[in-house]
Amino acid sequence: LCLSSVSAMACTAIYVGSDLTADGTTMFARSEDISNSYNKLFYVSPAGKHTAGEEYAGCYGFTYTFKKDSYSYTDCSGTHAHTPYQAGGTNEMGVTVSATETIGCSDVIYEADPYLDTGIEEAEIPTVLLSEASTAKEAVDLLLSIYDTAGCAGGSGVFIADDKETWYI
Repeated sequence: LCLSSVSAMACTAIYVGSDLTADGTTMFARSEDISNSYNKLFYVSPAGKHTAGEEYAGCYGFTYTFKKDSYSYTDCSGTHAHTPYQAGGTNEMGVTVSATETIGCSDVIYEADPYLDTGIEEAEIPTVLLSEASTAKEAVDLLLSIYDTAGCAGGSGVFIADDKETWYI
């Protein structure tokens, strides 16, 4: 018997709906399939780290102007060239974001809706959403608004949840 593993160049998203758990809990997670060498650090961003009117400059050309002083949040960041490369976290309002589940698309879709250098990159999503959103719905609306105005720099599956609902974008 010969077993081999398939190397993946992305991360895997996992979702279990509340109708499938004994206690009605919704669960979602991500695994890091790309490598075992991206160590993670837990970091607490204090409330007000980003202030209303401050411009966030992403690593690849995305910019965002904060609408209010940021909420406090805890995130899981990777040691990667793109700092802070936040994979996900939870803010003081109970909003949780799990990003950096890289996804792709066909050439036909890419031609109709291309990635943009000025768009938000997957590891920047937690920084912006956790700083600004007080509910999962507010975070979804904000992310979709950013996609509509600035675009996205690459494909990313994103879980956004609070104590009332879970979204997958």
